Amino acid sequence: MKYTLCGTAIFSGNSLDDYTSPVRVDQGFRVICSASSIRNAGWESGTNTTDAAIELTATTLSNMYGMMVQGNVIESSGGAGIIIDNGSSTALVRATVCANYIRRTNAQGIYVRNQDVTVTGNIIEDWDLSNGGVAAIDYPQGATINENAFFHSINITKPCIAVSLVSAYKYTFRDNRSPSGNPIFSSGNLVENAGSATIASGSTSITVTHGLLRAPSADELTITATAQTTSNVSWWWVSGISATQFALNVWGQPGRGRLPVRLEGIFEDAVYRLIGNLPKSPGL
Repeated sequence: MKYTLCGTAIFSGNSLDDYTSPVRVDQGFRVICSASSIRNAGWESGTNTTDAAIELTATTLSNMYGMMVQGNVIESSGGAGIIIDNGSSTALVRATVCANYIRRTNAQGIYVRNQDVTVTGNIIEDWDLSNGGVAAIDYPQGATINENAFFHSINITKPCIAVSLVSAYKYTFRDNRSPSGNPIFSSGNLVENAGSATIASGSTSITVTHGLLRAPSADELTITATAQTTSNVSWWWVSGISATQFALNVWGQPGRGRLPVRLEGIFEDAVYRLIGNLPKSPGL
């Protein structure tokens, strides 16, 4: 089913099996794709292609506004489950992708190649079955990704969200969950990280590799002593914060007992709102 240069169209309550490209909207405006069941996208006549189950594409310079992809059930796609793509054009696609259930895709569950897209409340299960190295949600800049759940019964190393952040946009990544243990972010310890470190007896500092996306400010770091020292260290502070490391300093060396500390770094500011995503990346 293909819509081209359409406005105020509603595609809802349909059941489609074994189509190469079941739903495609080119240069649409106020189009709703909802409550449909789509199975075996890209498998027409038993031949696998990389087409998505639902694809919104802004071609040439035509912007797409008011697009909604909601409440669909997508299973077994030869490519991605949902694609929102402006191709090589400078067109905008402003869309909401919410409350969809997407299972068993050879590529991404949701691929967003545009800004101004909200992706929220989706369940994505068993993505990247072709081992293409893609995340369940893959996007460039500008998207809001909240309250999605990711399950992978086959491979717990598959990342859930591919992150490419630039300071020109403000982002929200909040309350995404991965009960099967897949890493939330594809690029490692990006936005929150926790671990431990120990200042040895006779030393007054230690260098910590934080693994965060950017250099944290001092107030984005939480440091908690986890044991009593045999000598009075008086106080501690951080210095030399860089894109990869910072130094933890104490006024006096901790003595035979050493000083073990618990460390946590979380970004929560106007540019990066990245809160409550589980599981947390290990380390620090």
